[in-house]
Amino acid sequence: MDYYDAIKRDRRNFCVIFCDNLKSNQLFINTFFMNEPFKPRPIKIILFVIQIDLYLLINGLFFNEEYVSNIFHIKKESFFTILERFFENLIYATLVGVIISYIIALFFIEEQEIKKILKREKEDSLVLKFQMVEKLKSMKKRYVLFLLISYLITLFSLVHISTFNIVYNHTMYEWLIFSFIIIILIQLFSLFICLLQSTLRIISFKFKSEKYIN
Repeated sequence: MDYYDAIKRDRRNFCVIFCDNLKSNQLFINTFFMNEPFKPRPIKIILFVIQIDLYLLINGLFFNEEYVSNIFHIKKESFFTILERFFENLIYATLVGVIISYIIALFFIEEQEIKKILKREKEDSLVLKFQMVEKLKSMKKRYVLFLLISYLITLFSLVHISTFNIVYNHTMYEWLIFSFIIIILIQLFSLFICLLQSTLRIISFKFKSEKYIN
């Protein structure tokens, strides 16, 4: 629905809108609690594992010789020196993670694309059938390519993480802690974004102003 149709027909309260946003945009909830016809759950679970794996890998890439050397030469370790290292890793891991997530999303056909085809070609069944068959072929190719790339990423990640833990075994604890805190913070941030989107939607309906959800 466009905005003005939504004002007239969308009768959801804030909690329902928030829950819908969570199911659509929050990684963990979307993977295990949201059914999507064009993104089967096994594919979503693979996607979930790949994204977690990438955050572990990206964070591990910062632990090079220079990074470990700087830690070694710190005369007195404090909470603030640890916090400084953590925030630097968080910023770069988040930026790289967002870019990778966007690239991964290109492998999946949006439901909106299917709806546009149905709406545009509903009067011509032959053209509709042809375009739907072509779209399904494209979807199959994307899934195969996605599975291949997922396999290569997982293989590379396992090799890198294994060698990393052998070479830098004294920093393994810090790497694990930093990685899991980053993963948790990113999930919490997605909760905040869903909350913000839901709040702005309710405000836009209340004041009948489209600018709050643009």
